[in-house]
Amino acid sequence: MRSSLLLFGLISSQLVGVGAVFVTWGDSLTFGYGGTPYPEQLGALTGITTLNRGVNGETSTQIAARFLAEPALFGEHVVIWAGRNNFLEHEGVQSDIASMVSHLTTTDYLVLGIIARHDEYLGSSGQNAITAINLDLAATYGTHFIDIQHILVNAYDPLSPAEVLDFALHVIPDSLQHPDALHLNSAGYGVVAHTVADHFASNPGPAQTTFASNPEPAQTTLITAIGCAIGALGLRKRRA
Repeated sequence: MRSSLLLFGLISSQLVGVGAVFVTWGDSLTFGYGGTPYPEQLGALTGITTLNRGVNGETSTQIAARFLAEPALFGEHVVIWAGRNNFLEHEGVQSDIASMVSHLTTTDYLVLGIIARHDEYLGSSGQNAITAINLDLAATYGTHFIDIQHILVNAYDPLSPAEVLDFALHVIPDSLQHPDALHLNSAGYGVVAHTVADHFASNPGPAQTTFASNPEPAQTTLITAIGCAIGALGLRKRRA
């Protein structure tokens, strides 16, 4: 059993405009393969309608095509998590995400970085390629970007030798992953949901309102995310 992590940032603070909707674009990681999807947990956490536009197996190009086909959603609060299925196409991923962002009619959006498989450890070609994309995304989108790999890696249990090793290898701990070593389980998706909620709470849009958050929504009672502001500064959770 994992002890809960302290949630940095008050996600019950002011968030988004009245009538706002979260629209989450992505592949199977957004769809929620392997556990309770993060969009579902985000909606339960915030009480805000959340549309899950994740489709299993899609590349960033396919995600962008679906996005462009729904212009009515360009002004909502948008989360883009794309590129895992074609991360070796560095320029293509960058271009697809840029196309999506360029069509938004709101500044209330968030781009999540690509995550690595459990066997794509620090120094491997896979993680090197993913790190390169994430660095470029961070440089392009600034405060609209979160390196979710970093957040998840830092959600390890310092009392678990196996997870201390995961941390050293900069891979997501087993306790947050589905057995396929890529997708997340419900607790892992819970980290993503809390991180997204905390981001929008810390960066509210022009029209603000409040929402009543549940700090331990269904399926995420064992873990809460390290706040995105702390993660963005690159601070690591202290080892015991």
